[in-house]
Amino acid sequence: MDAYKLTEDQIKFELARRSLETEGDRPVLAARLRVNILMAVDTKVIDVEDPEEEIKYCRTLLDELSNELSSFKSKVRTPKFVRIQSKLIHAINRLSNLRASVPDHSGKVDPMIIEARELVTLMETTMCPDLASGTDNSDVDTDKLKIPKPSGLPRKKSVSTGAQTELPDPVGHPNSFSPTVTYPVPDVRYYCEPVYKWKIEKFSGEHPDRARDFIADVEEKAQTRSVGLDRLLRESAELFEGEALTWYRDAVRRVSTWQELKQEFLIAYQAYGNDSDLRERIRSCKMTEFQSIDVFLGKMEGMYSRLERRLSESERLEEILRNLNPFLKDRLVMTPISSIQDLRVAARLAEAGRLRMGSTPSRPSANQVPQTVESPRRTVAASSAPATSVGIVEAFQVSSRDTFKCYNCGSGDHAHRACPQPRKKFCYRCGLPDFTTFTCTRCNKGPSKND
Repeated sequence: MDAYKLTEDQIKFELARRSLETEGDRPVLAARLRVNILMAVDTKVIDVEDPEEEIKYCRTLLDELSNELSSFKSKVRTPKFVRIQSKLIHAINRLSNLRASVPDHSGKVDPMIIEARELVTLMETTMCPDLASGTDNSDVDTDKLKIPKPSGLPRKKSVSTGAQTELPDPVGHPNSFSPTVTYPVPDVRYYCEPVYKWKIEKFSGEHPDRARDFIADVEEKAQTRSVGLDRLLRESAELFEGEALTWYRDAVRRVSTWQELKQEFLIAYQAYGNDSDLRERIRSCKMTEFQSIDVFLGKMEGMYSRLERRLSESERLEEILRNLNPFLKDRLVMTPISSIQDLRVAARLAEAGRLRMGSTPSRPSANQVPQTVESPRRTVAASSAPATSVGIVEAFQVSSRDTFKCYNCGSGDHAHRACPQPRKKFCYRCGLPDFTTFTCTRCNKGPSKND
C-alpha cells in the first residue's frame, strides 16, 4: 500500500489504526504513514461510531474503484494501478476493522471483503510483471495482507509475488479459497526487499572518507535486491543516522531523483568532483607479493570506477604497471602490453609458471623474525624450509655490513616487498636509494654485474 496514493481522510484512518498523530498537512501525514508501514507498526481496532455510514462509505469506494478498474487497459504497474490497488487494500482494512468492532454487521461486511479481494486479485492476474520498470512491488500493509486466489479465475494466471498480502481472518464461504495458499508467478524470480531489511551499516557522517564506498555498497545492494532508483530514493532515510540523518532531512527536500541525492551527498561529504583523495589511494595501492593479478586488478578497477573524472585505459594501465609487485615487473619487462587485458593474460601466465616451478613465496608468520647467517659476500636469511629462487633473492636484501631493514621505509620488522608505505626508488638487490637494479653502481660493476 502506497501512503501517497490515499486521500487525507484515508491516511488519517490508517494512522489512527497505528496509534499515531493525525495532525498535519497531507504530505507530512503520508510520510509518517509510509515510515510506520516500513517499520511494521502493530495495528489496533478502532471503534466505529456509525456502522451504517461506514458501510455506505466502503460501498461507494468499491463502486468507484470497480468502475476505474473496468477501464484500466495498461499491462504495467502505472501510478493509476498503484493508486487503485492501495485504495482497495485500504477498503479491506476498513471493512476488517468494522467487522472486528461491530460483529453484528458481519453479514453485510463479509461479501464486501470478498469483493475487494477479488478486485485486487483480478488486477494482479491480468498484470504483466515488469521488474525492469523499477516499480515498488513489495509495499505491503503492516497487516501483511496475503491475497489468495478466488474461485472462478483462470488458474494459469497467478498472483504476483510482489503484491502478496495477508488478510486477517478469512471469511467463510462455500467455494472460498484458502487464505494460506499462494500462487507465485513463474517468471517473477526476484523479491524487492525493502531498504530497512538490508542490514547495511548506516552512514553517520563520522567517517567522510568512506562516503564513496558507502554509495557504491548501497547501489550494489539495490541492484541485487531488484530495487529501482525511484524506490531507493523514497526509502533512503533508512540509510542514514546521526548527523548524516539531519543533513538528509534537509537535502531530500531539494531533490527529486536518486542521482540528485547522490550528488548532494558527495558534495556534503566528499566535495563532489574532487577526486584527489581517491587518486592518492590509487597511486599508493601497491600489489603485494602474495596477491594474484586478478585480485589486484579488481581492486584497482573498483577504485577507478568511483572517480568522477574517468581515466582512459592507457592512463589506468600506466598506473597499474607502476604498482605491480617486483616479481611481475621482472617477468613482464620485455613483454609488449597495450591493454589491461594483455596485462591480465601475461601476468596469469607468469604466475602459473611460478606455481609450476614450485617457487611460490611462502607467507611469513607474524611472530617470525628472520635470522641471518654470515656468508663471504651477502647475509642470507636462514630458514628451516628449503630455499627457493624467490626466497634467495629476498634473502640477499641485506649486506654483510648492515642490519636487517626495509629498503623502502627503513623499518626492521619487515622486508621491502611487504612494506605498506608508498614505494620509493631503490635497488632491489642492495637497497641503494635513487637507483634501479639495472642502473645500480654498487651491483653492476666488476665481476658481480650478472649476480
